[in-house]
Amino acid sequence: MSKSNKMDAERNPFKFIMVFIIRYFIVLTVVFYLVRFGITALVGLKTGEFNFDFRNVFLKSIKDGLFWGVVFGIGEWAMRKAKAIDKGKK
Repeated sequence: MSKSNKMDAERNPFKFIMVFIIRYFIVLTVVFYLVRFGITALVGLKTGEFNFDFRNVFLKSIKDGLFWGVVFGIGEWAMRKAKAIDKGKK
């Protein structure tokens, strides 16, 4: 992100929030999917039966990633905003 785009994102809170939401959404979707796959693989090694529904687990990971991405994205924006206000008071 260039300096002018970064400054623009800081002035425009909607753009700044959207960047954080998208970033967390992508990361958390991948993490949730890999964790679910790993747990199923470990259980499959123990029981001898690997039963993993790729489509449904992927859709569930997208739903969870979107929910937690919004929560963490807005939370990070709020924390940065609070720090900037606190820094401005000093």
